[in-house]
Amino acid sequence: LTPTELASVVAQAGRRGDSWLALSENISGDSAVRALVVGLRCCPSVTGLDLSNNGFADQGATSVSEVLGALPALTSLDLRRSSLGASGWAAISQALPGLGSLATLNGWPGFRGLRAGGLLSLGAGGVLVEHAFSSSVVAAMLSRSAATLTTVDLSDNNLRQQGCRELAQPLGGLASLTRLDLGNNSIGPEGAALLAPSLARLVALTWLNLSDNGLGDQGATNLSEVLGGMACLTSVDVRRNVIRTSGWMAVAHAVSRLESLAEFNGWSGYAALRAGSAV
Repeated sequence: LTPTELASVVAQAGRRGDSWLALSENISGDSAVRALVVGLRCCPSVTGLDLSNNGFADQGATSVSEVLGALPALTSLDLRRSSLGASGWAAISQALPGLGSLATLNGWPGFRGLRAGGLLSLGAGGVLVEHAFSSSVVAAMLSRSAATLTTVDLSDNNLRQQGCRELAQPLGGLASLTRLDLGNNSIGPEGAALLAPSLARLVALTWLNLSDNGLGDQGATNLSEVLGGMACLTSVDVRRNVIRTSGWMAVAHAVSRLESLAEFNGWSGYAALRAGSAV
């Protein structure tokens, strides 16, 4: 659609009181984004907004985030495959808390519980990749369940260094967390350094998966400095992390201090080995 056509379509939807607005593959360029924003201010009854497959980029996403507050009835928002980068998602994530009715984001129905808070368990393994949104969205909402969350699964999300930076602070505030899965996220040594101080604050943690993250010797050393002080850990997994001699020496020193550790790298025989009763 041209900007003029887009403005007309959105305006007509507003006059009719349409509840669903599907604009996938129809918006490209600053003029089209401006037309969309102006039109959306006249659509307070919209409950579903599909803006997927559009060339918003970060500036366009910021403009859209500023008008989301004019859609109080919105229950579903889809921005997948719309060229959003870190700053674009940061702007969207800041607008999301004001959308009290939003239940589904980028096709993920679990957003309702994340937004509402009070969760006991967050199962978001692969969600960021599958539903194509930034870890900043999860980071912005985690504090709503800070006092209640006991289990968090963020595995298979390709978090990388940026995701670790966004999630480090809110993760560290989950005082009741007992189980944390960060496996297969390409964290790397830099991400490990960002997460280490937060992990040190998780005093109730008993189960930790950091496998398949490309930690290397430096990342393993960074994490080992805090692992040794996590006294409640009964299981830790750091397999497939390109760790060599110096890294494994640091890990071995750390786990030797964990008297409650029963399982190491998926091997349940570790407790007996440590106790000297292995057969």
